[in-house]
Amino acid sequence: MARVKNQLGLPIVQNDVASISYTVYALDARDPDKQTPVEGHEDVPLDKAEVVFDELQPDDRWKADELGYNFAHTINVNTQSAFRVRGADYLVVYSITPVSGQAMQLAFNARVI
Repeated sequence: MARVKNQLGLPIVQNDVASISYTVYALDARDPDKQTPVEGHEDVPLDKAEVVFDELQPDDRWKADELGYNFAHTINVNTQSAFRVRGADYLVVYSITPVSGQAMQLAFNARVI
């Protein structure tokens, strides 16, 4: 979950987004600059109507503040595991191409325990 803002500092809405995709990268513990895309989770397109909300969503899962989030996605691991190695670090990068303006990226670190 995240609150994604446009160039004017306003939360994005579905009509602001031309496309959105994600990639999960496995990180190398010995070389922090080495990122290997995880098979089945590389440049996966998402339906903006399913992950971007036109109104902020305040709910119990969002802990940052009372305003809420406008982006949420759960990675589907039913057919292809995304986080395969216990104790490993991963990076999830969402690429958002707006209808106008510069592309944006959201990045989330994940450690498998």
